[in-house]
Amino acid sequence: MGRPHTAKQRRARRPDDFSGTPPHEYRVLLGVPGAPEPREPPGTPPASGATGGGGCRGRRGLGACGRLDRRGYNASALLRTERIVPKVIDHEQRKRELAHAVVAVASEHGLHAATLRAVAERSGHSMGSVQHSFPTRDDMLHFVLRYVQERRGERIRDAVSALRNPTPFRVIEEIVDAVMSDDATNLRFERVRGMFLAAALHDPATAELLRGGPGLVVSMLTGLLDGARAQGVVRPDVDPRIAAETLWTLLDAVPSTVLLGQRTHADARRLLAGALDALRVDGTTPA
Repeated sequence: MGRPHTAKQRRARRPDDFSGTPPHEYRVLLGVPGAPEPREPPGTPPASGATGGGGCRGRRGLGACGRLDRRGYNASALLRTERIVPKVIDHEQRKRELAHAVVAVASEHGLHAATLRAVAERSGHSMGSVQHSFPTRDDMLHFVLRYVQERRGERIRDAVSALRNPTPFRVIEEIVDAVMSDDATNLRFERVRGMFLAAALHDPATAELLRGGPGLVVSMLTGLLDGARAQGVVRPDVDPRIAAETLWTLLDAVPSTVLLGQRTHADARRLLAGALDALRVDGTTPA
């Protein structure tokens, strides 16, 4: 019987019937009873170490010498088991990535548009991954608000740490510059922060998150102004606590007026520079 040429003939052939199969079309037949000894086509050099019954030619069974079976599979590779190492996921990093997606969506379309599904599409994460990080939309938005506040603090710390001579009044100037930065990323975060301020008017949880931040900043500014006054840079009649409250109120409100188009960024900087000049002793430069 010749080699079957149709699918029906091939299905009808017994699995242990190798008649009509040229030797060069198979190497090792996987577990088929009565499989003949594999033979190489004419002209094929003998395998290394194939002497007598030893070597590759004398071995029987699956995957001898890593040869291919008649379907092109490497039997030894099929039998090889590999340990699957689970992927380690940094959940905090994923939350930060999602927070950036929220800021991007909200800055373009408003905070109401930052739904779980919209954030999943913007970030490239699956809906399941987003819900694993944030079970509800409120959970996501509250995390983003804390992250926006933290980013503001990071900008201030980075600016201050870059100073070569961090005297008290110079640090205050750097804080003002960091908050009033006009780079695109800072403006997006400030825009979203303004949206949270508006949402806090009817959302007690958001209002509570916003209430905690200013106290720490005001305390820091109070200490810096007190140090600058001791150095003779700030007028002796200035109350550091009141001056710190006033300065932070300006820093909290003025960026929103720029975003609303009420004043230009240059005008806002001049306003804050004038507030700092009013604290100095006449004719002094920052120490």
